[in-house]
Amino acid sequence: MLFAVETNDDTSKAQKYIQDNNMTLPVLLDADSVMATSYKVDDMPQTVIVGKDGLVKKVFIGFNEKTSPSEMEAAVAAAMAETVK
Repeated sequence: MLFAVETNDDTSKAQKYIQDNNMTLPVLLDADSVMATSYKVDDMPQTVIVGKDGLVKKVFIGFNEKTSPSEMEAAVAAAMAETVK
């Protein structure tokens, strides 16, 4: 499952951004930063790949030109291919 998490507590600004950018993936509101704290998010944007076992497998921080889409795709594919014991 793929979703975005918005940590801004201003719901109307978040909704406007989602609409203005035609985002179609689910966007969850983490106004109190509970999820951000759980996953130790310090910088934004941050992409966290979580495995089927609920553990963090890979973290991509910021808009980094060194990180290629294929690298992210490979991390997602690896997490999806895991078997949970």
